[in-house]
Amino acid sequence: MADLGDRNYLVLRNHGLLVCDATAAGAFRAIHQFEAACAAQVDAMACGNDLLLPADDIVQRSVERRQRAAARATPVALHWPAMLRMLDRRDPSWRD
Repeated sequence: MADLGDRNYLVLRNHGLLVCDATAAGAFRAIHQFEAACAAQVDAMACGNDLLLPADDIVQRSVERRQRAAARATPVALHWPAMLRMLDRRDPSWRD
């Protein structure tokens, strides 16, 4: 836990990703988004060009906007039911 500190996301070298959340739904949402972000970065790096990173002020504004949006509606409350519907479409027997 020392490596994780006060964070909820950790990349384990040669072992994958680790996320922490108070609920299973929250952890599922976090790992789903974390894996998508990592896949996007790997795809971008595979192009062989230098990556263009946004300026610090743009990153900070994005963080602030996300925090305000999360304060209005819990993202997990929207995401978890959608993920369950997706699972139902893919394999209705998963609930058995």
